[in-house]
Amino acid sequence: MVVKVSPPNLPNYNVIECSKVVASEGKSDLYVLEALAKSIGIEDIEFRELGGKSSLTTKLESLRKSSGFDKVVSLLVVRDADLDACSAWVSIRGALSSAGFPAPHRVCEFVNGAPKVAALILPPDSSQGELEDWLLMSIAKQSVMTCVNQFFNCLDSVSVAQPRQLAKAKANVFIASKPEPHVSVGVAAQKGYWHLEHECFSEVKRLLREM
Repeated sequence: MVVKVSPPNLPNYNVIECSKVVASEGKSDLYVLEALAKSIGIEDIEFRELGGKSSLTTKLESLRKSSGFDKVVSLLVVRDADLDACSAWVSIRGALSSAGFPAPHRVCEFVNGAPKVAALILPPDSSQGELEDWLLMSIAKQSVMTCVNQFFNCLDSVSVAQPRQLAKAKANVFIASKPEPHVSVGVAAQKGYWHLEHECFSEVKRLLREM
């Protein structure tokens, strides 16, 4: 397993070391996906941060030019749905095509090519949202979430405006209940704070197995 985030943190950052590559817009996405891969015993994937969703075509072109990319057999590109999963799908599909990759016909399905390619929009099967929405699904029925939700209800009762990114805020409050309350949502996945056996992760585990 290899994880490479930007700014480059390894001497061989520009060298592809594995034949299976997951490329995502941000660090937290990568750390969560890496934790999911480990949870199902997969060790031969390289996880690479693209550094945001802007200029995605250029970033994919750079990835394609990396040393060792000629040995890559499968590529999974990941981004958040944000306000509109359909727009995110159109964006990621267009960027892949413009960068010279085969464009998948459907989300979460590989299209054959050299390499074969799939696109993942987070949360899967949702019309909008981001990484934190997906992670919160895995702990929605845990008792601690009663406390988390009561915190935001309390803020509302004293006329404190709700955060613009409520899922991010709730995820951070949940992490604050853990032994290491300062970590990011991605590192929290590696520490087992999220319930990685939850069914909401099943589709993504399937994709990782198919790489």
